[in-house]
Amino acid sequence: MTVVRIAPWARTPLSLIGLLMSVMFSVVALPGLASAQAAETTSPMIDPELGGDGGLTEGAWNLDLIKGSVDAPVVLVEYASWTCPHCKSFHEQITNPVLEPLIEEGVLRFIARDFLRNWIDLRVAAAVRCGDIDFAAASDVLFFNQQSYSINDPDAVNAAIVTLLGEQGLTDEALKACMADTELLQWLVERTAEGQEVGVSGTPSIFINGEVYPLQNLADLENHIRTLAAAQ
Repeated sequence: MTVVRIAPWARTPLSLIGLLMSVMFSVVALPGLASAQAAETTSPMIDPELGGDGGLTEGAWNLDLIKGSVDAPVVLVEYASWTCPHCKSFHEQITNPVLEPLIEEGVLRFIARDFLRNWIDLRVAAAVRCGDIDFAAASDVLFFNQQSYSINDPDAVNAAIVTLLGEQGLTDEALKACMADTELLQWLVERTAEGQEVGVSGTPSIFINGEVYPLQNLADLENHIRTLAAAQ
């Protein structure tokens, strides 16, 4: 299989202060948010039953976006931004054709984590954790239609997200409720800060069993994963 080289990276992560300001902007910029009830989401926590994150951080969170068996010998963690063109390319050229078969075989567990670069990323990250949204299906439709919500207009961004995820049950009111969940928003900010602590400076960034994997070696990614799995 020919793998198109994905240049590293989109290099504009927000500072922690900038991320906190994004939370504030996201809350006040949603019309009608003040009257929306906070979404009944699960409080963030590290869940030992999820099997960890390959030793990268303290463990896997119950709000992490995870695919694959807890018994898989290899864990790949991707830090990505929903508005990052390189992340879109990674999803279309690597995640679906290369990683999905390894996940189905039980060789790989995939953990997707948000690395917020702007207020749009924050809003989309909250939306995919809203209600019963299916992560895999949401990722496909969101990345495929990335340009539809990558605009500096809060109302238009909301409308685009609801349109794209409407088939999974997301409504405008549900999105407003999720964006009123300050515990969720703060958790997303903290995970981005944690990503910076482990060395993420742009998106996408991937770690395999706790070790950074260089994007220039993507052509050898499948072989690398299979080699690690065979050595377990």
